[in-house]
Amino acid sequence: MKARMLLVVAALSTLTSTALAEDVRYFEKDGVTYREVSRRVQRPISETRVEERAQTVYREQYVTESRPTTRTVYTPVTEYHLEARWHGLLNPFVQPYVGYHHVPRTRWETRVEEIPQTVTRRQLVPETRTVQVPVRSHRMVEDEVITRTAVGPSRNTRASVVTRGAVGGIAQLKNDPPRR
Repeated sequence: MKARMLLVVAALSTLTSTALAEDVRYFEKDGVTYREVSRRVQRPISETRVEERAQTVYREQYVTESRPTTRTVYTPVTEYHLEARWHGLLNPFVQPYVGYHHVPRTRWETRVEEIPQTVTRRQLVPETRTVQVPVRSHRMVEDEVITRTAVGPSRNTRASVVTRGAVGGIAQLKNDPPRR
């Protein structure tokens, strides 16, 4: 459809004018007879106007939200136990004895924790805007072209010219120098 419209517009723009009607009349002015041809012609005109149209545009929007998430954490657990030890076994000057000492024992335990996690995600939000769009239209305009052409002297002037004598030609004028 658009291609056909462009073809028609191109054909119309190449034709500068198209004659519709032609009127011919003769008139006299200042002793000269004129032929006046009045033509009504059509010529193409292209106009551009601005129209407002609604248009949907997708706008980027970033949303930050906090979600609770769980994670497994290993934590050390230290316990102290009494442990019996012999002292002075290798020393011959001291009588051996048993001593009790606190000895740390560490083990790892797993725990599940709930922590807030911040997540940023992108969203496309539809937005309706009013946009001004140029629209070109083509139409034909009718003009009147008037062409005036001098045809000859008027009828009254022709009689006076005939009575005066010939104008131009090979007639000799009074002020001409002799040809010999």
